[in-house]
Amino acid sequence: MALYVAGLSLEFDGIPTKVARWDGNQWSTFRNLNDAARTLAVFDDGTGTALYAGGQFPGAMAPPSFKVLNYVGRSDGWDWDPLGYGVQMDFDPWAVYSLTVFDDGGGSAS
Repeated sequence: MALYVAGLSLEFDGIPTKVARWDGNQWSTFRNLNDAARTLAVFDDGTGTALYAGGQFPGAMAPPSFKVLNYVGRSDGWDWDPLGYGVQMDFDPWAVYSLTVFDDGGGSAS
């Protein structure tokens, strides 16, 4: 079990971050997103349990990653990976504010 926190300007042990993990003993940080994470969810997509984040992070991440997340991403515990092309937004303020898991009862979606 772990507790995850998200925010615009967090700092743990002198390391600035937007997302951090508390394992019951210590904090660990994730590679920084280019703006605020607004929502987090844990989900197993068939490849293992992972942390997903939605938020206010358009376009490419900062160096050295330069990955294009477009408001939603999946973490391996440190870095972030895009979900396809991300989410395209047509309204302001641009951000993903909620994530949830839905089971349609149809079995694996892979």
